[in-house]
Amino acid sequence: MGTNLPAIALWGAGDHATRNILPAINAAKTLRLAGIHTRNAEVLEAQTAHWQCHGWASADEMLADEGVDIVYVATPIGLHAAHAARVLESGKHLFCEKSLTTTLTDAETLVEMARSRALALCTTFGPIHHPQFTALRRLIEDGKIGKVVSLTARFGFPHLEPGNARYSAALGGGVLLDAGVYPICLSAEILGALPDFVSARRQSADGYEVDTSGTAMLEFPSGAVANLEWGYGRHYRNEVEVWGETGSIFAHRAFSKPPDLTTELIVRKQDGENTVEIPAADIFVTMLDAQVNCLDDPARREAYWTRALDHQRLVEQVIEASS
Repeated sequence: MGTNLPAIALWGAGDHATRNILPAINAAKTLRLAGIHTRNAEVLEAQTAHWQCHGWASADEMLADEGVDIVYVATPIGLHAAHAARVLESGKHLFCEKSLTTTLTDAETLVEMARSRALALCTTFGPIHHPQFTALRRLIEDGKIGKVVSLTARFGFPHLEPGNARYSAALGGGVLLDAGVYPICLSAEILGALPDFVSARRQSADGYEVDTSGTAMLEFPSGAVANLEWGYGRHYRNEVEVWGETGSIFAHRAFSKPPDLTTELIVRKQDGENTVEIPAADIFVTMLDAQVNCLDDPARREAYWTRALDHQRLVEQVIEASS
């Protein structure tokens, strides 16, 4: 891999980052891994040895390193606003795990910082970078199921380990910002607009200080309605169905997919079913490649700034509707 490629540093080395993001950086052809920063010395030693990269004991050292072009923030959501601001202040491009922040105000501040410095700010929303999403949008745009009437999406899975940061209110935990953001934001990406009405509800199971499940109904300018559900502590579901006037499309594994998994779209019409095979793809590699393309492209940077604010605005609508 050429040394002239943009160099990316990973800030935070939790399970998702070590299991998905570091392998994707290693596999990507458009950037190279400069190093890792995490406060966990044991993890830092193990991961830097595995990936043969530099390790920074402090964020200050990482941000001062002139060899770093991009910082990928993979710390808990409640820390994103502060960490992302430090990245942008240091003059480095920002890739940040969803959700970008816990509030729209913080997201607007970050985007303004990025805009004033001509820096990329990309929220890492993977599903839109998979060929399954591209195929789904094409089927809808080509009129294969007629005008869209509604969309149903579910994303939920069994509880995580009790000490996981996602269960900490202080760290911005809760299933809405972690998993609910997927069906919420993907519905707007599929339907090509933000909703003009939102109703929602969030629940916390006994013994938890954060929300552990939620539902929402979004009404879009086209008249289409999205019915969404997400949660911890339930059987795994990861699916989207789009219902049109003349047919429907069902997508299994719509949000999270192993890189070697061949997926499919099932198109149901009055005269039968048709299965559209979707090739396997590493959703994180395609995401990183797309984001790198905006580093020197003002129009693409603007598109990512807009998407980041649109997604945060939509999540804020759900928070307000369910408060």
